[in-house]
Amino acid sequence: MGASGAGKTTLLDVIAQRKTQGIIEGEIRLNGHPKQEGVWRRVSAYVEQQDIHTETATVREALLFSARLRLPSNVGNVEIARWGCATYLCRSACQPSSHA
Repeated sequence: MGASGAGKTTLLDVIAQRKTQGIIEGEIRLNGHPKQEGVWRRVSAYVEQQDIHTETATVREALLFSARLRLPSNVGNVEIARWGCATYLCRSACQPSSHA
């Protein structure tokens, strides 16, 4: 992706609107369309270099943790579990497989 200091983290910070210093110009597009916050949050995620998940967490626990962070606080546990399961299934089904 690039050597240390090439700007990878800065680019991701700008895309995720986490950059608070400096001058940022231009526009962000998703598949050619202007960025819409609701859509952007559903189709993207930002994973820090430092893993915040416990190494003993199962895949299910990690997905539920992610769902709780992403969904509004008034969403119930059943919907959180449904979202986590759907996310896992979508990611599994949408990934290319080397086992053809």
